[in-house]
Amino acid sequence: MKKNSILMIAYEILGLIVPLLLTPYLSRKLGASGVGLYSYSYSICLYFVIFIQLGVKLYGKREIAKVNDNQKKFSTTFWEIWLIQLLLFFIVLFSYIVFIVLGVQDEATKKALTIQALELLVGLFDISWFLFGLERFKSVVIRNIIVRLLEIILVFSLIHDYDDAFIYVFIMAISNLIGALSMWLEVKKSTIFVHLEIKNIKKRIFPLLQLFIPVLSTQIFSIVDKTIIGSVLDVKHVGYYENAYKIAKVPVVFVTAIGNVMMPRITKLIADGKKSESQKYMRKSMSVVIMCTSAIAFGLSSVSDVFMPLYLGPGFDESVGLLSILAFMLIFIGWGNVIRTQYMLPSGYDKIYTKSVVFASLINILISLVAVRWFGTFGVAIASLLSEALNCIYSTLKLRKELNVIPFLKDSLIFIVSGVIMYSSVYLLNKIIDLASVYKLIIEMCVGGGIYLAIVSLLGVKFKVINIKSEFKSVFSSIIKRKKAQV
Repeated sequence: MKKNSILMIAYEILGLIVPLLLTPYLSRKLGASGVGLYSYSYSICLYFVIFIQLGVKLYGKREIAKVNDNQKKFSTTFWEIWLIQLLLFFIVLFSYIVFIVLGVQDEATKKALTIQALELLVGLFDISWFLFGLERFKSVVIRNIIVRLLEIILVFSLIHDYDDAFIYVFIMAISNLIGALSMWLEVKKSTIFVHLEIKNIKKRIFPLLQLFIPVLSTQIFSIVDKTIIGSVLDVKHVGYYENAYKIAKVPVVFVTAIGNVMMPRITKLIADGKKSESQKYMRKSMSVVIMCTSAIAFGLSSVSDVFMPLYLGPGFDESVGLLSILAFMLIFIGWGNVIRTQYMLPSGYDKIYTKSVVFASLINILISLVAVRWFGTFGVAIASLLSEALNCIYSTLKLRKELNVIPFLKDSLIFIVSGVIMYSSVYLLNKIIDLASVYKLIIEMCVGGGIYLAIVSLLGVKFKVINIKSEFKSVFSSIIKRKKAQV
């Protein structure tokens, strides 16, 4: 148990360290144009990957979780779902080749997209949904740690200037592919030979298509901004936006980790009729998630003008303002993730989930297309923030009769108020002190963090809505606590 706990913690920490470690190096070596070329080509490639995976990551994880105590059933479920992916892969691969040959004029983009074709194989062989459904986190953790470490070594060894941009594209793609292929070692150990029937495979197509719409919308939601910037402006502006967006989204790894681990457990509780117990877990998760995301969002925004030039180096001034806007997405992402992964999807409210994501994506696309011509990358950043907020609000309102969100709102208000006070304090401090950037940043982080924790503690005790120590202990012990037979 102790070993598994250490692995989970190491995996999450590595998920934060890798982008934090590589971003400043790549920004200085590749520049905005090199970073933008990778981001722009990857965003285009992902549109095709979406059609390979359909709604597998959500549907597959949920279906495997329902039968994870029956080897024959989860073996049958796995192969029925993956064979559908295999068929889609060949159709998508043909379409991708046609697109590159006939639809791409820029030679640099065409070359990058050719290398990105490896990501199509990643889409086919990524079976993390199967392992998460079985709650086999150990195998995923160990293999991904090795792959990420390899990725770091290759980047620092082979990337030296803008001319190495295509090597960087290859490193990222091949690393992802190695990680996906390594998961198949677990398939041989876990599954048994089963007889498959075409009619049962066909029955899975409609549920996959139902979840395909929200997956499509979610993916578009996360990549369309870069595609629009690259098409309307240029890859250099994609680089400005990408670095700000990447830094703002780094903390999301904790949010998704909680969702991935809690979803199978809450699915089981709801299936067993233990709704009140599932909501107890949900409130604890929400408290931890909103407390963390509020602190990071207000904190990043308040120190962005000091942090970004120091972190990215010269030539990324536009990224400062972008981070100030994009950081606040974290709060809405955190809230929405808890609502969707810990109640909406385990309870089978796929239609509401689909409508919420489609609604937010359409808003994002419409506002971005208009705003990018008036305000450039800042218009796209505002569109992303607004669409995340609307997605969160829509999901919550649709479930208000099924789910009592008043305790969540009451808890979250504590953290928002604390964040506003922290932001104001750091803003004033920034105007007063005149030191070198490194010392200024350290002082602002320490003072801001201290103020936030002090206010959260005082307000939490006064209104009796949270005990920081107990909430963290409860949620994260749930994340790393697993039966030895399952890990």
